[in-house]
Order: sequence, then C-alpha cells, then structure tokens
Amino acid sequence: MQNPGFIVVEGPIGVGKTSLARRLAETFGSELLLEGAAEN
Repeated sequence: MQNPGFIVVEGPIGVGKTSLARRLAETFGSELLLEGAAEN
C-alpha cells in the first residue's frame, strides 16, 4: 500500500486517538507527530 501524505486524527479526549495514530504510523512505517497537551 502506498503511504499517504498526511493523516489527521481528531476527536474528544479519551477515545483512543493516540493509540490509533501510533498504529497507523507503525502500519505505514511513517513518522508520528503528536500535538502537545498545552496546544490543544
């Protein structure tokens, strides 16, 4: 599968966004960029 340019995951606190983002980065062999808690 070809790597997408960017994937954005958003939603309310505690729904598993970080877990999903980590899994996607692992699946696609991509860099994981997380927003800091102070920034959201």
